[in-house]
Amino acid sequence: MHTTMRPLSAAEAISPAIERTKTVLFQPFKPGRSWKLAATAYLSALAAFFIPTPLFSFFAAAAHPRTGFAGMLFSMGFGTIFSAVMFVFFCIGARLEFSLFDIVLLNEKFVAPSWRRHGPQTWRWIGFKLIFSFIFAILCGPLLYIAFTRLLPQMAAVHVVPGQPPPPQLFANLMRIYAIMGVPIGLGILCSSLLTNFVLPSVALENTTVREGLRRFAGLITSEPGPFSLFVVLKVVLAIAGIMAMEFAIVIAELLGAIPLALVAVAGWFALRSAGDPGKLMMIAGGILLLVLFFVFVVFVSTLALGCLHTFFQAYALYFLGGRYPALGDLLEPPAPVVPYAPPQPPPIPPPSGVIPLPPSEPAV
Repeated sequence: MHTTMRPLSAAEAISPAIERTKTVLFQPFKPGRSWKLAATAYLSALAAFFIPTPLFSFFAAAAHPRTGFAGMLFSMGFGTIFSAVMFVFFCIGARLEFSLFDIVLLNEKFVAPSWRRHGPQTWRWIGFKLIFSFIFAILCGPLLYIAFTRLLPQMAAVHVVPGQPPPPQLFANLMRIYAIMGVPIGLGILCSSLLTNFVLPSVALENTTVREGLRRFAGLITSEPGPFSLFVVLKVVLAIAGIMAMEFAIVIAELLGAIPLALVAVAGWFALRSAGDPGKLMMIAGGILLLVLFFVFVVFVSTLALGCLHTFFQAYALYFLGGRYPALGDLLEPPAPVVPYAPPQPPPIPPPSGVIPLPPSEPAV
């Protein structure tokens, strides 16, 4: 079985992924619906992996010599409750990964149909992501343990003199924590996203097992190591560039959004400054309202920008895989409908010269 879609290189898949992102989120642009789709894409990132990091606060407390039984009990309870909340969001993100797949692939504008459609498949996917998280925790757990039990207490023990610059030990420990936690977590997010890009499509489209999806993923790596490696490199580069661009766009949007609110605040101050106590109450209420509006605007813009980035990377993976996976490629670029072949009809034979053709006979009554 072959797809009509041509296999694209990692560089060639960038342009159609951008166009697909525009189509999904902005054609047509409806603020509510576009934000909902972007929020779905953004929340799907919660399924990268699940590690109950709040429980490390318990180990950090246990390692501290001054921690009593009450402190350990509080740390254990806080870590358990917060980890349970994280697990709920992890499950929601895993299910939204299927929804994002359908939204980008099929240009669906609603989340609920996909949410219901992939319900049975989600649980096996959650189990697979939990296994991946367990392996990741085993590999990176010692580093996180060091960061929580040694470096954090060292940072807390550093004496900071008011009015004086922080000592170099504080920055050194902070950089060590960033390196110990940032590098493995970044690699874990990358590996998890690659599994979502290349294993989830088989589960979503053909209801295969995760093992079959992993087998196909391994086959792609062994058959095309060069194109796959370039895809990974470009994905990392595009992620760094995209995050920087999105942060810049968010800051510009926040500044532009703050200007009219600031003008309204200044106008309200001039109008109410001489109104006595009622005027002060109205200014306080108006200031709170303007802050709430600005907060809502920031959340809207940030979610839209980051969701746009996640939607692009989903489309980028689909276009790279589409030419190599017929069931996916035929949905991205449907083949042209087959027109039945009709043989050409011979032209009518003209009557011999000098012969007048008779009119068609009337049917007998």
